[in-house]
Amino acid sequence: MIGRLRGTLLATDSDGAALVDVGGVGYEVHCPLGTFGRARAEVGQEVTLAIHTHAREDQLALFGFASEAERLVFRTLVSVPNVGPKLAVTILGQIGIEELRRAVQERDVPRLKQLSGIGAKTAEVLTVQLRDKLPDTGPVGGTGARTAAPVAHGKGKQLHAALVSMGYKAAKADMALDKLTSRLPDADLATLLKEALALLATA
Repeated sequence: MIGRLRGTLLATDSDGAALVDVGGVGYEVHCPLGTFGRARAEVGQEVTLAIHTHAREDQLALFGFASEAERLVFRTLVSVPNVGPKLAVTILGQIGIEELRRAVQERDVPRLKQLSGIGAKTAEVLTVQLRDKLPDTGPVGGTGARTAAPVAHGKGKQLHAALVSMGYKAAKADMALDKLTSRLPDADLATLLKEALALLATA
């Protein structure tokens, strides 16, 4: 099983997929949105990813994370009934570890329902199954830094994709998303894009 990859980041996609060259071999890795911003890596640079190898009879897939904590949360998520690897990666691309832990502990079903792919029933299951299982990476209600740049339901992903399609590297798009986190729930996409471009122009 592959548990870690260190190599050159060859390409990224707006959905989080990446190609990493390790010794001349290109590994396709599925990552949560924002991974390469947190790993401080752009295309052409070296990147180190914690890897979860998902092996089935008909499939072998690699899922990559910027930290061991993210991989641990991913593995905790996939232990929940009806939460597969793709949904777990999608969840981690939309919400930081601390916010997820807070939502679970406070049984904040409405917040969890905002995540793409999560309905009312699954949100309820998450609050029950994940309680006391998520790693403690900092104070729940304090000012600790997020371990992942949250992406509001659909909108953040659209903004990220728009920036990448305009030629910005994924890490730059991640940076803009991180700075606009508090604006995602209320501002429309056109306004967010304008603000993101202004941020990137001065970065």
